[in-house]
Amino acid sequence: RPGPPEDTDGLVDLNRAVGRQVKLLRERAGMTQKELGDRLGYGEDLVSSLERGRRTPQPEFLDAADDLLDAGGLLK
Repeated sequence: RPGPPEDTDGLVDLNRAVGRQVKLLRERAGMTQKELGDRLGYGEDLVSSLERGRRTPQPEFLDAADDLLDAGGLLK
């Protein structure tokens, strides 16, 4: 028998919120998704997926993006 359904709504909402912040900070810095990905060592597709909340950002990405985008700890 399958177990109870997982509560993924909270995680989806969190991913979307984090993605929106990454996008706002990236745009404030005047960077494209490709530029941000290149500077952080990630692909443009990954940055796009993170900004849309479709992927869970890894802590390493958030730490590096926070520093690069001068987010003052918002993403960390």
